[in-house]
Amino acid sequence: MIETLLSFLLQTSFNDLRPEVISQGKRCLIDWIGVTLGGLKEPSSTMLIETVKELGGEKQAMILGTPIKTSVFHAALVNGAMSHVLDFDDTHLPALMHPSAPLIPALFAYGEWKKVSGKNFLLSFLLGFEMETRISMAMGSSHYDAGWHSTATMGRFGAAAGVGKMAGLNRREMAYALGLAGTQASGIRRVFGTMTKSFHPGKAAADGLLSVLLAQKGYTSPTDILEGKKGLGSLLSSDFDPQRGLRGLGESYTVMGVSFKPYASCLYTHPTIDGIIHLRNEYRLRPEDVKAIRCSVSKFCLDAACQKDPQTGLEGKFSTYYCVSIALKEGRAGEDLFRDERKRGRVF
Repeated sequence: MIETLLSFLLQTSFNDLRPEVISQGKRCLIDWIGVTLGGLKEPSSTMLIETVKELGGEKQAMILGTPIKTSVFHAALVNGAMSHVLDFDDTHLPALMHPSAPLIPALFAYGEWKKVSGKNFLLSFLLGFEMETRISMAMGSSHYDAGWHSTATMGRFGAAAGVGKMAGLNRREMAYALGLAGTQASGIRRVFGTMTKSFHPGKAAADGLLSVLLAQKGYTSPTDILEGKKGLGSLLSSDFDPQRGLRGLGESYTVMGVSFKPYASCLYTHPTIDGIIHLRNEYRLRPEDVKAIRCSVSKFCLDAACQKDPQTGLEGKFSTYYCVSIALKEGRAGEDLFRDERKRGRVF
């Protein structure tokens, strides 16, 4: 699978991209900038910024929305975490991941450092997006179901592939970068509802970028990190299928299947929020009119987004119970409704 993806990655140029694909890439970038700036004032963002200031480093790239410049590694880390902290960033449901959050921060940092062109940036983004989503689709639902956070594990491939394309790596260097990215693949769903969830794409962005910098210097790695005995596919998935991930490669771009969130919560809560808002508006429902609400949800929703007793705003983003409550009361589910002061017992 890696060999096929490498050929596609290295051979595709900006002129091969259709206008609608380029337009969608621009939409992803605009969305990413908005959600990242929105996450700047979150407590976890402040902690990360203060930490990287203490660590220091070359002033190579900016932390978005601030006058601070730091190393490309630290800039990718902080911007990646900030872009995911509101859980408002884009989603690719077939890949079970948030593709832009671990990818754009790495490109943003490296691109600023090396002063790349806008065309190079967009091409690298769209191809990095292809890599991470297609590898994630090949890993299958068993990967996510086992408890892995695909945004973190597979996002490293996107960051490495995107920055590698931007940096002009040759085939062997690119294979090394992907191998380095793959061996760093980590991030578990046990942390959902805490600050650590948003740390995942930040670390994926930084690790993917680091993989490229090392590969440029000849740092070796397996060139078949996914397949074979003890490859990532057999270790982290029970239904790894390369052909599922490669289907349509070069004919259709996965970025066309991205979803932009209307609500600041886990995507699995969105159908229920939509349903409650529709009923509220159609029947002019008020909380005092409702005795009980029963919802049928998917397995993944039950597993990832049904915390029964959320005590913080972050936990509320992964609580269909809480999301139902605010949708019924407010008729919306904006970021301001997921603050700690809105926690259980203070919704109504």
